[in-house]
Amino acid sequence: MRLAIEGQDSLEPSGERELRTKHHYCYDAGAHWIRNVPSFEQVRMRCVADGVDWVLRAHDGHLEYDLELAPGADLDALVIRCQGQRGLSIEDDGSLWIHTSAGVIRQTPPVSWEISKSGEQHFIDVRFQLLGDDRFGFVAPQRDRSRELHIDPGIEWASYLGGTGSGEYTTALDRDAAGNVFAAGEATSANFPVTPGSYSTPGMNVVGIFVCKFDPAGSVLFSTYVDVNVSIDLFALAVDSWGRATVGGDLYIPNGVSADFPTTPQAYDPIINTRFPGYVLRLSAAGDALDFSTVLEGPGGNACFVYALDIAASGGVVVGGWTDSFPATPGAYDTTFNATGNQDGFVARLSPDGSQLEWSTFLGGSYRDEVRTLALDAAENVTVAGLTFSPDFPIPFDVLPTPIVGIHHRFFVSRLNAQGSGIIWNKVIDQNGGGTESHPQGMALGRDGSVVVVAETQSYFYPTTPGAAFPPPSVFVNDYNGYVFKVAPGGAALEYGFYLTSRALPYGVYLDASGVATITGGDRWSTMPITPGAPAGSGVVNGADALLCRIDPTGTQLLYSARLGGLNWEFGQCITRLDDHHVAIGGNAGLASFVTPGAFDTTYGGGYEDGFVGVADLLPQGVQVLGTSTPACLGTIGMNTVGMPSPNASEFAFWCSGAPPNASGWLLIGAAAPIAGDFGGASIQVDRTRRMFLRAVTTDHRGFVRTPMPLPLLPTGTQFAAQYVFRNTPSCSGAGMFSASNGLLLHVQ
Repeated sequence: MRLAIEGQDSLEPSGERELRTKHHYCYDAGAHWIRNVPSFEQVRMRCVADGVDWVLRAHDGHLEYDLELAPGADLDALVIRCQGQRGLSIEDDGSLWIHTSAGVIRQTPPVSWEISKSGEQHFIDVRFQLLGDDRFGFVAPQRDRSRELHIDPGIEWASYLGGTGSGEYTTALDRDAAGNVFAAGEATSANFPVTPGSYSTPGMNVVGIFVCKFDPAGSVLFSTYVDVNVSIDLFALAVDSWGRATVGGDLYIPNGVSADFPTTPQAYDPIINTRFPGYVLRLSAAGDALDFSTVLEGPGGNACFVYALDIAASGGVVVGGWTDSFPATPGAYDTTFNATGNQDGFVARLSPDGSQLEWSTFLGGSYRDEVRTLALDAAENVTVAGLTFSPDFPIPFDVLPTPIVGIHHRFFVSRLNAQGSGIIWNKVIDQNGGGTESHPQGMALGRDGSVVVVAETQSYFYPTTPGAAFPPPSVFVNDYNGYVFKVAPGGAALEYGFYLTSRALPYGVYLDASGVATITGGDRWSTMPITPGAPAGSGVVNGADALLCRIDPTGTQLLYSARLGGLNWEFGQCITRLDDHHVAIGGNAGLASFVTPGAFDTTYGGGYEDGFVGVADLLPQGVQVLGTSTPACLGTIGMNTVGMPSPNASEFAFWCSGAPPNASGWLLIGAAAPIAGDFGGASIQVDRTRRMFLRAVTTDHRGFVRTPMPLPLLPTGTQFAAQYVFRNTPSCSGAGMFSASNGLLLHVQ
């Protein structure tokens, strides 16, 4: 079966992004050879119709094609003719089926976007259109013909996670060492999509939790759903070195109801004795069995809420949350329940098999305290962030001598030792007046021991630092707004603090090796700025798009900002790093979202929202990765840009993270090398045999550098390459004398 562009008898292909691989062919029984045939990542056929390029590329072992339309190009003029087919049909899900004698070839519905003059990407609806038994085209009802249109390229992959119940939410993400993505959340659908052989499938209760595992390309490895007959929350997920997913949350059990939540016989607490127990549940690596499941509750039926967890190297589970009372262990930091009539924060560690409480401590003062998020460092010290109402929240005065006064919301960050027997440091971030609702939502640890927390708050009285990436609010909105802060190593200082734009809420964050913060959440009124070349979502006002932004280590520069979404409600709840240029995000989404064709679940189930999980790249339009980095002591060295390359881009800049700290080096700009070269052990992607521009650079103490590079009036279509190279230092060595970032191939837009 062949595909051909109608009206084009011959097309001249041109290779793009040459690979190192060369091919050699023989014919006439080996009498003649064709040697050193180059290979390319993709092949472009230009002007297959007026203003339309056809791009062929390999992806995940099969051939795909994209269509790129210049502004003003006529989509109706593009007709694709099939040769060797028996018929064509369009299915209910929008896919095109090409019927052949050998079976059906399925083309999934295209993912498409327009690109504005400023570089913003706007997802639009593009569909297949049958033009006969052997011909098809495309129709784009919402198209703005003044904009460039791309058909098919999109988010790397994204899937709904939901059924036909009232709503699903992806609340937690993690990844394993192989790059597989785990997503977990809450569901209300008896027909939630599950895979055969998974631990449990939906029953008649239609309330439960789910855990799904996807390979790096987005293919589902397992999907399981644990249904219960009571209300259940899932707040936390962590994957250990054996590939086992552990989740935690809480249950709400009405009076007179016997909960059917599954526990294992040898668990620490297999029997529910309270209406509000927490739980910790671990699946096998294959997702086909429970390794253990236990509830957590206080003596005498007191409530316990598990809001965060992480996994120790042994497989032990450290959990945090809040409780009406909980069994503290002898020798723990605080064995006394302090919040009479309220709730105290707690941190506890379960044994690797979930059968014992290794240690447990309270954390709080005499009023309400909550541990909301938690992470372990390399020494297995436990860093927690939460909220406190207590004026006597424990603060070591040799670290922070400023007392806190009054009963109101405050943020706290605490670091406990690995045995739970002592506090290493505490830091309270207090409001300067006011006292409205404030909730930490996500936290990430820096390599240097710093901590970044993202939160939602109704207060405008938290501290902001001069020169921050976002200015202090000038208009006060009576609603929740996003607040981001960073605590210095040792907890002694606030490195930065700022509010996002109005009604933009951050929910998940991770830090790279140099402290660049990547944040997801929801932009509820489309107030967040979009950096040139980043997706702009739908721009809804009475709704939300998922936000995705990156902040430099000092909190003063916005490196990237995008919105992801369709015409309804999308919200990013959680995020995890995959590599220097890709993240996995999860959350909730409405109808007509950015789910990609061929995903595990492409159908919106209905109800209020479905969960979603997906992988997004963090490269602006016109920027592609060249090769891989040559690592130094911090690991891979990631290079990216601020904005897309465009004529007279005055704010354009390069930046790099994970380089040797306090190291000298160069930014190389020139033509892309046909084959990567070697320079002192570093792999160089810029052609050193041709004219090349070098700019001296120096990294900061974190291994970060940002290099402003305003672009001149370059013609659209101009192509050049760039790369950072660094001299390794005695304190940060690599395999050779030099290390290098990945290269970038830039196309002026």
